[in-house]
Amino acid sequence: MVNIMKNTEESKKLLQKAFDCLPTDFALSEVRYHMLSAMNKLRKVEHKREKRIEAQQNLPKYDVSPNLTKHTLDIIDRLIEQEKAKITKNDPLDTDILNG
Repeated sequence: MVNIMKNTEESKKLLQKAFDCLPTDFALSEVRYHMLSAMNKLRKVEHKREKRIEAQQNLPKYDVSPNLTKHTLDIIDRLIEQEKAKITKNDPLDTDILNG
């Protein structure tokens, strides 16, 4: 998390330095507003990154084997075939719709 913060830390420092060097006259008030806005957006990005990293670290780790996946798909295929058989048994006129 520290490494991620470093890549925005330099940008924040530069923006703050530019903001501090900017004269406070009225003509530059819009420039000051946009600089403050940029600094706030950087803070929001950092906050979102922290939350995303925390969420990723809290996710449970699943180790799914390919055999289990194939077995599950085979069961689903059998269930689909059973449902097709039930439908064709009840209404034999619609078999061409099921078969494509």
